[in-house]
Amino acid sequence: MCEKCIRMELDGESFYCKDCGNDISIWGIAEWFMVSDKVWEASGAGKEDDLCVGCLEKRMGRKLSPDDFGGPGGFFPVNKIFEHSPRLRNRLGKTREMDTVDGLVLDLLRSMRAKKLRKEIEAKDDLMPTDGQGYGGEATHA
Repeated sequence: MCEKCIRMELDGESFYCKDCGNDISIWGIAEWFMVSDKVWEASGAGKEDDLCVGCLEKRMGRKLSPDDFGGPGGFFPVNKIFEHSPRLRNRLGKTREMDTVDGLVLDLLRSMRAKKLRKEIEAKDDLMPTDGQGYGGEATHA
């Protein structure tokens, strides 16, 4: 999985469409996807740019098809594991059967994120004083 995907799913990071400014992450309009290099280069977008489906289609001058994403359901892993907007689902050619498998993978990623957050909270709890002393050595009172 790409670095941005991991940052989005595990850290809750958002990413924005270069053209319209919409949050395309799974926390926004849920249009996080990958297309073939040929399609991306034809759009004129840079390697680090992010675009929503509508803006990519506007740049391409046509509606995207499953072949643009690597075939029905989207060949690239990112096209299989995240929740998608109805518009992106349509362009990917997603079926209900694909959703079942994709949902299982998404549940696994969410579980991993929850475990990571729990570890971070536990690590912060370990820093809390337990001997009645406040931070900086001051006594605490209930």
